[in-house]
Amino acid sequence: MYRTEIFFGEKMIRRLADNVIIPVDPPKEIIDENGDSYFVGGNVDYVEYLNWINSGNTPEEINITPTPTASELRKQAYDIAGCDANSLIVALWELVVEDRPESANALQAKRLEVKDLYPKN
Repeated sequence: MYRTEIFFGEKMIRRLADNVIIPVDPPKEIIDENGDSYFVGGNVDYVEYLNWINSGNTPEEINITPTPTASELRKQAYDIAGCDANSLIVALWELVVEDRPESANALQAKRLEVKDLYPKN
């Protein structure tokens, strides 16, 4: 059994039986002067993989999760720190309407910590 994966931006095949990474290196078809064709070159393991596919098998597809952006990491960290929209609204209300700055100051300190962890590019 095999699984397709991406390594350094290139599609590769992983043979699951022995965990070997197989580069995509297909053989070249040569047609001689008599019209006969044959294959030369290519990775032997990749040819074995192609034969496995041609026998009706399907490789597993790896689920590639994209690397989160700094903005996404920052939003996640804000949520974990308790700096969600509702908390910010309550803190702002307490600051402006009730003249109680404690919540706003505490949230701002948390926000600054998150900004230091995940600065904008």
